[in-house]
Amino acid sequence: MRRIQWTRYAGQPLPPNTKLITRPGKYGNPWKVGDGATREDVVARFESYLADRSQHPEVAYPSDDEIVRDLDGYDLACACNHHGPCHGDALIRHIHTLNLLATTGGAR
Repeated sequence: MRRIQWTRYAGQPLPPNTKLITRPGKYGNPWKVGDGATREDVVARFESYLADRSQHPEVAYPSDDEIVRDLDGYDLACACNHHGPCHGDALIRHIHTLNLLATTGGAR
């Protein structure tokens, strides 16, 4: 499981075993760069949200069970540059944490 950079050219297929995690899709980052928020800011906010969803009850994002079911074992494709932070990296870390909790008897 890794993050890959996907370019948005018409007709460009995703590589095999890859899920698209861009907006406006189900797994896009609900926070956007702009209005003073940097890419680092929105990725940190997203990662914080995944760790404690009670911070933003207004955000409708898939559950941890859905995230694992839909994304675990796939490469994650986003348009973000590889030289900076991406919410895809946060999703990968979150999935690894959830899987570790599941194997050690911790709660998801």
